[in-house]
Amino acid sequence: GAADWQHVPVLLEEVLGLFQEQHLGTFVDGTLGLGGHSEAVLRAHPECHTFIGIDQDAGALARARARLEGLPVERKFFVHGNFRDLRQHLGAARADGALLDLGFSSMQVDDASRGFSFRLDGELDMRMDPSQPGALSAKTIVNEWSEGALGEVLRDYGEERHWRGLA
Repeated sequence: GAADWQHVPVLLEEVLGLFQEQHLGTFVDGTLGLGGHSEAVLRAHPECHTFIGIDQDAGALARARARLEGLPVERKFFVHGNFRDLRQHLGAARADGALLDLGFSSMQVDDASRGFSFRLDGELDMRMDPSQPGALSAKTIVNEWSEGALGEVLRDYGEERHWRGLA
């Protein structure tokens, strides 16, 4: 399950290479996940005094906090939210570096209760943050939306050529 899942950040050397020549006084990870990228970046940049980690997944955020809490960064902020609200989270501060690892993680796919899995039985959910009031689950969309509305989503956002048949 998710509790014993081991995190291996992808493209880690490439991420570290992007920040190698940068002075990172303030670093933002807008898609913190389990914190693997941030841990490596913060260890490679002892000059970092402020870290802001943002994630929609409350469970992943709690695990990242536990992972990063011991690092010698003067100020650490862990935000349950979305990177789209970055300006609000930064306030008047300015980030010297930021990372967005877009998409969903293997941890979410491997947890049947999240509803992302193709191989594990679980309720069709697929919400990045199920605690958001009014957030639609995939189950609601598939079972309650009209064929036309579902088709529009598949055609316009999924760029699906066979949207009519799928709807």
